[in-house]
Parts: sequence; C-alpha cells; structure tokens
Amino acid sequence: MTDAMKHLDSPRERLAAMARAYVRGGVNNPALYRLMFGGYLSGQDNGRPAIERTAAEDMKALLVEVISDGALGRIIPNNPANIPRVDGAILIFWSQMHGLTLLLVDRLVGPVEKADELSESVLQGMLDGLANSIPVVPAGVWIGPPPVEHVLPLGTCG
Repeated sequence: MTDAMKHLDSPRERLAAMARAYVRGGVNNPALYRLMFGGYLSGQDNGRPAIERTAAEDMKALLVEVISDGALGRIIPNNPANIPRVDGAILIFWSQMHGLTLLLVDRLVGPVEKADELSESVLQGMLDGLANSIPVVPAGVWIGPPPVEHVLPLGTCG
C-alpha cells in the first residue's frame, strides 16, 4: 500500500490507491491473505506474531495519516480528541475493503479482473457515507491488533 500511494499528493487519491492495493493483494495472494487474517498462526484470542502486528500497525498509521490529511473531504487533526472518530473511519474502510476482498477471493463477487473497479466503487460509496457521518468508536474498542494488555496468554480462553 505504501508503494501504491508514494507518488500521490491528494489524500483522497492516496486512500483510493490503498484500497486498490489492499484488495489486489488479497485477490492475487488468497492463501497468504487467509493466513494473515485467519488467526491460524496463533488463534483469534491469542497474541498475533510480531510480523502480523507490525503490518497491521503500519497499515493503521497510513490510514490515520490520509484521514487526518483530508481523505474524507475535511482535515481531521491527528490528536487524542479525534482518535475515536478517526478509528471509526478506519473501521469502516477496513471492513469494506476486507469484505470486498473476501467476496472476490470466495468468488461470491466477480470477476476478479474487475477488483480495481469494484474497489473504486465500494470506496466511493464509503466516502459518500462518511461525508455525512463518521462513526465514533465506543470507548474500550481497539482497531488493529489488540493492545498488549488485551492479549491472552497462549492456552487460555477469553
């Protein structure tokens, strides 16, 4: 995603490039995509491997940057007061792109050759909705890998 957006100036264009890269990456590498998000390496309730956590944290940082810079049509300063709103926008973006990727991988939407166009269409619909209202993530909800204090030791249940 970083490579896809590195030469783009507009925050909205960078967000669109991220969406295309995210979906394309999953569609072009479905087994890796399922491995990354399926919890197969550690289980859903246990700590994710460092490489997974780092990738998720890097993705979130990219999204915070483009959203703060105005990808949603207005600048949202990256400060503690705006974290719940920025996280809400990230949750909407990630949910939409993750869902589209899985639908394409599972061949419930297609053809996969239209992944870029579908990404653009879904992204535009999402941006239209976020232009009207950005959801606020409730207190205690995290986006990305859970904070360390929420990770259960291996062999325990939540």
